[in-house]
Amino acid sequence: MWNSWIRKSMALQVKALQGEVEDFEGRARRNNLRFTGFPEGSEQDFENFKSFIVKYNRTYEIGSSEYNKRFSIFKESVERQKKLNSKRQHPDDAKYGVNAFSDLTPDEFAEHYLGIYQRVPASTSSGYVPSSKEVDKIPSKFSLEGKGVLTSVRDQGACGGC
Repeated sequence: MWNSWIRKSMALQVKALQGEVEDFEGRARRNNLRFTGFPEGSEQDFENFKSFIVKYNRTYEIGSSEYNKRFSIFKESVERQKKLNSKRQHPDDAKYGVNAFSDLTPDEFAEHYLGIYQRVPASTSSGYVPSSKEVDKIPSKFSLEGKGVLTSVRDQGACGGC
């Protein structure tokens, strides 16, 4: 019950702040003002970042150095997503988009979510080399979808097991 009340209260506060920000931005545009201390970005960049902040319950104070830093990281993340999506060659290829981690640098993500586990390079010391017949049997594509062995995507937090 308290959780529900807190969520509603926070949603109302966020909505009120959004209104204030939109009013502030509108007055600035009408008066042709440019504010210093704010990061560079298109109006669409700011709209996308505001939507991100609301959707993922971020609490960056507008105009603060943390807000500016996270906005810049967010823009870089969106550009990286666009670049990766431009390399898609097939509808089944990975598709990148804004998610709960879009305001983190790759290093921050690794530090917080990949945990203590370190990747160990695969060892090739066994000396085994597959025959060409074995290699020919390997399918060019393999998917476990539709085979009843996959579950839906879940947030596993920072356990580091993946």
